Amino acid sequence: HRETLGDLLDSSNVSDEFILTLETFFEEHGNLSQTANRLHVHRNTLLYRMERIEQIGGFDLNNPETRLAVHLALKIRRLLASSK
Repeated sequence: HRETLGDLLDSSNVSDEFILTLETFFEEHGNLSQTANRLHVHRNTLLYRMERIEQIGGFDLNNPETRLAVHLALKIRRLLASSK
């Protein structure tokens, strides 16, 4: 999971916000409007945040294989955190 999420996890003060954003995005099946509503942010704020996530992470969430890899990395991260 660190290989896939590496730079996002190292991005100090914003990493928690970005991880929560990604987790919510996947829980909402990639629906940006529903994700924005759940996070209580404007849709444009979410779009900016998703763009930053892709820039920092160095990936493209429009690519299905990349999206799956990021989703799995988040799941693994959560499982490892809960087992500590």
